[in-house]
Amino acid sequence: MPEPEIPGPILIRTDYSRPQRWEDLCGVLLQPEPGGAAVDVSVVDDPCWEDATHEEIVTLAAAHPLILVADEVALDTAALRPLLLRPRRERTAAQPLWRYLD
Repeated sequence: MPEPEIPGPILIRTDYSRPQRWEDLCGVLLQPEPGGAAVDVSVVDDPCWEDATHEEIVTLAAAHPLILVADEVALDTAALRPLLLRPRRERTAAQPLWRYLD
């Protein structure tokens, strides 16, 4: 499984069975703040990550400060809540994305 060479928070898609739910999730998480502030998160939408195992995602998570996983559970949930992994204990800058992770 290739590791994305992305230096910051990422949203990774592991479920490809619900394309409209994925679009809905991206629309909610990646919309700019009122006033135009952009959300600083990179999207990994690569079918090689479909059905990634827990170990593969944890390995990826070790290299990133924050990972959001759009798996089948996240896309089934009415509230579209992705799995949040924060393996590093270092501080990450607050950004508009955090408003959706309460």
